[in-house]
Amino acid sequence: MSDDIDSNSQDARKEKQAPAYPPQAITASATYGALAQLRNTEAQLRWIGFQAAVALNVAGGAGLLLYLRADTKELSLILGFIACAVGLFFNFIHYKILGRDGKFMELWNQKLVELEQANGVEGGVQIFSSVRYLSLRNRWPTIQEVLRFCVLVCMVLWIAGGTWIVMLLVLGG
Repeated sequence: MSDDIDSNSQDARKEKQAPAYPPQAITASATYGALAQLRNTEAQLRWIGFQAAVALNVAGGAGLLLYLRADTKELSLILGFIACAVGLFFNFIHYKILGRDGKFMELWNQKLVELEQANGVEGGVQIFSSVRYLSLRNRWPTIQEVLRFCVLVCMVLWIAGGTWIVMLLVLGG
């Protein structure tokens, strides 16, 4: 009886499989539009994340200063040090995320250039492969460098805050 069940389930699985169709090439125009949208979404997400990080760093730093101004007991200083370590950790993660995002942005930009060069653009207007766009994209400092530098500044401020707290702990408040 188990043989009947097994053979029936195998037949049912074969019927559920989709028929094999010959592969079709992806159209360049659809790919170009999708890549441009991916690139733009990546840029928007990067800016939204950066704005949130700046807001959290400013609020966290101000909150820590106000907290320590009101209370410099040993437990408060230890909690402040932990807050600095957490701020440093999250900025490190954000720095790494920006690095990953930069690699994706470079990939999307390069693929858009390749599609424009391989297929041309209707009307002959080049956007991502134009000399002007490439010049603007690679101008120093790049947006990627500015964003990552700002995160490094926040990391240094959290390190400075942690060092200051350690000095207060060692020197006795």
